[in-house]
Amino acid sequence: MEVKNRIELFIEKYRKLIIINGVKWSYYKLGNKKEYVTFLSGGLKKAKIGFETLENLSGNYTVIAPDYPPVRTVGEILDGIEIILKREGIKTTVIIGQSYGGIIAQALYWFKPDYIKSLIITSSGPIIFTTAQFAILHLVLVLIRILPEKIVKKLFFSNIIKVLTFKEIEKNEYIQLVKGIVNNEISKEDVYSFFSTILSFGKKLKNADISVTQDIPIRVLKSEDDHTQDPKDDKMFKSLYNNIEIINIGKFSHTAYLKNPRYFADKVSEVLAIKNCG
Repeated sequence: MEVKNRIELFIEKYRKLIIINGVKWSYYKLGNKKEYVTFLSGGLKKAKIGFETLENLSGNYTVIAPDYPPVRTVGEILDGIEIILKREGIKTTVIIGQSYGGIIAQALYWFKPDYIKSLIITSSGPIIFTTAQFAILHLVLVLIRILPEKIVKKLFFSNIIKVLTFKEIEKNEYIQLVKGIVNNEISKEDVYSFFSTILSFGKKLKNADISVTQDIPIRVLKSEDDHTQDPKDDKMFKSLYNNIEIINIGKFSHTAYLKNPRYFADKVSEVLAIKNCG
């Protein structure tokens, strides 16, 4: 069966809708296990792209995977995730954050830690905002506002497709799928939201008292050939978090969960089976 058709079945079977503060959210719930995993996907903002990994994880866990609506602040994202977890009766969950989702996961760590049993970050950097990064984010937001939507979406696609890696046998199908999502499901406001939520997280973090340390276990799943990651990331992660371990998962570029879903899900289960992590 083609990837597109498998995703359509996935949506029909697992998708849920909810209105949060007047904004329509969608999310997926899979499995019926006692342990919970919440999967925060990347900048494409659509959890369905990782349907194979989500289905593989649901063999061992109840899985929640939200899409991200085009809100402006990280606080709105965090509140939305919190309300979804409350709706499903989830008090604590393992959080898996991939790429942009890793940024959101770290925001949950700092501002809503009570929900986090443990945290897995993959293909995402440590959150340390510099003056230059703030300036770049402001500039990007100005450009998005003034550029036509068609140009914004074209630039967004050309940049995101560079970092997405797929199984070779299905690569062309996935590229067409991503192109369809950007053309038909992603708006200029979604692209703006991607950058504005990161900027708002930086501002929120700058103004917050984060001197109180958490003992939440954090595991960073690191791909050797992920060129989006800085060589200094490991050291910076360890300077930010107490209970952290960097785990090398081989060569899967930026999106191991797309390139080898079974391996990625098994690696997550392996990490969570370790005492004091899962």
